[in-house]
Amino acid sequence: MQFNKHSLLLLLILWACSKKEVTQQDTPKTSEIATSLVSEIKIDSASLAPDKYSGLGRLELINNKIVYLDLVDHTVNFFDESLKLEGVYGGQGSGPNEVRSINYIAEAPGSNYLMIDNFGFNVFENDSIKLSFKLFDWDSQTSSQELLANPNAEDKGMYSIDWNPNIQSNFTSIHNGFLYLPIITEHPEMNAYQDEEFYTDTYAIGKFNIESGKLEKMGVNWPRFYLENKFIPNFAGLDLTHLNDHLIVGFQTDSLIHIYDENLQLVKKFGVSGKGFKYEYKRTRTVEEAIDSWDSDLMDQSYYASLWANENMVFRIYHPNGKNGHTKMQVYQDEVLTHDVQVPQRFRVIGKIGDYYYADGHVSETDESLFVYRFKLSP
Repeated sequence: MQFNKHSLLLLLILWACSKKEVTQQDTPKTSEIATSLVSEIKIDSASLAPDKYSGLGRLELINNKIVYLDLVDHTVNFFDESLKLEGVYGGQGSGPNEVRSINYIAEAPGSNYLMIDNFGFNVFENDSIKLSFKLFDWDSQTSSQELLANPNAEDKGMYSIDWNPNIQSNFTSIHNGFLYLPIITEHPEMNAYQDEEFYTDTYAIGKFNIESGKLEKMGVNWPRFYLENKFIPNFAGLDLTHLNDHLIVGFQTDSLIHIYDENLQLVKKFGVSGKGFKYEYKRTRTVEEAIDSWDSDLMDQSYYASLWANENMVFRIYHPNGKNGHTKMQVYQDEVLTHDVQVPQRFRVIGKIGDYYYADGHVSETDESLFVYRFKLSP
């Protein structure tokens, strides 16, 4: 059941919200910092020439290939090892290999990949052949009217996919036949804008079966910081990735990186606060106030952004002064902070090929340029 912000404005008038005292505790564990913390790395860039280019999109690394996902044309451009265009696939339409829309692309088992939208996902083989389309099955028998009258955080029908509008987020992960995605409820009595129950009772991640599209499990609760700073809905977001058999989750206002098992049970936390990160946020009380301050909040206030993990390494991007300021990257090795470096303003680690790590990237509408970054952590 999805409640958009405009309908939410009307519905909030009709319901009075009952509050309750909250006793939620976190057990933070601060990571060690390497004796010789690296503060600078060399970053190279390489230009890409996609077939169709709107200037609004994102780069990914799928099956050891750099991929540009155009969010306007809903096309996927694959580049070979020399970064030459290899093929363009997808496109909006009803043809055999076309799609309704694309919000995200993710690597799937067997050299396949998923094109994901609001309603489900297309399964593609290798580069171009669409195998199937799976609708998201929210596994709820409760009617929308009943949920509206009696909100229940345990009912899967309360939720929808939470597509973070921050294009520099990693918000999906696939592991052992399951697709993990952020989920959210925007119910008028249980929402991020003015209800404590949203932060105490609702879940932030859904585990979907790739074969059926069914939501098998919900889990992951919001950190205590959100309750202590009622309300900062513009920063009620998360990023996620996988490392071995664990799900790695980072919240936008939390220095700690949260580790969950495949059943979304918390295993541990670790992390070090980013340099110059300020945990001071403008609080809002209404939907209108939050929407009006969306742009200024992200431009001026600190937040943690994307995560990516590989072997024993975890990379985390953060903005100590918002998007208007510089961008920083933390690197953890075996949970020890080894790097805290400045990187280009738009920067999101997407994968590794050989000795190089790759990052998205310069994507510009104004000069129609597209670059991918690459770097090494050792000489």
